Amino acid sequence: IEIETVWNICNLATAGTVPDLVIFLDINPEKGLKRAASRGEESSAFEKEKLEYHEKVHEGFRKMARSDLDHWITINAMLPEKEVCQIAFEEILRRIKK
Repeated sequence: IEIETVWNICNLATAGTVPDLVIFLDINPEKGLKRAASRGEESSAFEKEKLEYHEKVHEGFRKMARSDLDHWITINAMLPEKEVCQIAFEEILRRIKK
C-alpha cells in the first residue's frame, strides 16, 4: 500500500482528526518480534505474520513519521526502557508547555 493511501485511510477513519503527538517507537522488526516472543505469551495473529510483512509495516510507519514532523516523533526503541520513557516524557512536557 502506498503511504498516500494509508494517510487517506487514517483521515477517513478519524474524520480528519489529527493527534497532537504520535510517538513512534522505532525498532528493527526482527528484534521486535524476538522481544515479543520473549514475553512467554502466545503470539498474536499480527506477530505470526511473516517478517517481510513486518518490514513493510515498519517502513510505512517510518515514512509517516518522516512526512509529519510536526506531529510525530521517533524514538529508538532499542534504547533501555527507562531512557525511552524519559525521552517520551520530555517530549510530551515540551509540547504541553508550547
